[in-house]
Amino acid sequence: MPFHSDGPKKLAVLLLLAIALPLLDGVALSSNSGEEGLPAIFDGKSLDGWEGDQKHWRVENGVLIGETTTPLEKTTYLIWRQGTVDDFELTLSYRITSGNSGIQYRSQDLGGFRVTGYQADMESGKNFSGILYEQGGRGIVTKRGEKVTLDTAGVKKQDSLVGTSQDLQSVIKSGEWNQYRIVARGNHLQHFINGTLMSETTDNDKSKQSFSGILAFQLHAGQPMKVEFKDIRLKRLRLTDGRKKLILLAGRASHAQGAHEFRAGCLLFQKCLEKSIGEKLVTAVYTDGWPKDPTAFDNADAILLFSDGGKGHPVIQSNRLAQIDAL
Repeated sequence: MPFHSDGPKKLAVLLLLAIALPLLDGVALSSNSGEEGLPAIFDGKSLDGWEGDQKHWRVENGVLIGETTTPLEKTTYLIWRQGTVDDFELTLSYRITSGNSGIQYRSQDLGGFRVTGYQADMESGKNFSGILYEQGGRGIVTKRGEKVTLDTAGVKKQDSLVGTSQDLQSVIKSGEWNQYRIVARGNHLQHFINGTLMSETTDNDKSKQSFSGILAFQLHAGQPMKVEFKDIRLKRLRLTDGRKKLILLAGRASHAQGAHEFRAGCLLFQKCLEKSIGEKLVTAVYTDGWPKDPTAFDNADAILLFSDGGKGHPVIQSNRLAQIDAL
């Protein structure tokens, strides 16, 4: 990319921000959705904002459906592409009539609709709904009914029971609509079904814990299955334990041959920040202009905009100055 005379100035601003952000104490942008707000991240009409193998995923009558009609060789996922999640509360309704599925969160995208990371499990059977599973990693972390703490080396300690697995299964309506709620705050993870706590985990395992990543739904390998989701709502929560969150907003590429290309700069800056102050800072990058994620700024402590000026600036477009001012 060509070097421009204003490059050093931009770099100086970025470096200044990298130094100043960890020093912020008690400073946070106010959410325009409010703490009580639960914005929808599924429009009920299309797969807009979601990506997966369209042989298996579709939308009908306001419901997101994942279905296989022949045995599936490899587990596949529908990935939310409008953002990532860190500290959050997710609520949705689900119905599973056969097979095994799950909600991946703070997970990693392996490509080819393959995902690894935390999973809130659900099934048509009677054993696994509500557990914490780590896809592609530790397997079952917390069974249904357990309250577990993992130490820094990953050694598990059962603190107490939230109920017996059999009693908790009685809360779940087999083959009918149920409500799933996930609350992830720092290293503390809770799974609820129909308002009842199913499992609770405090993950201190330094080599395995995850504080941010993608959100996705699973279609499990094996025999034909069907799972349905609706009323998918996400509320971002303020970060805890002294951590701060920075939103990096990259404008659209402009000028000949992508001379002004902002996505790469934001991604590079994100990597630098993660290496230098990663434990105290969560970063999220939104590329190609204004975020489509309706929750993008809801738990941000600071926003960095890296883009062209003038009419092409993402804040100038659609009169978003007022929206930024309201944060």
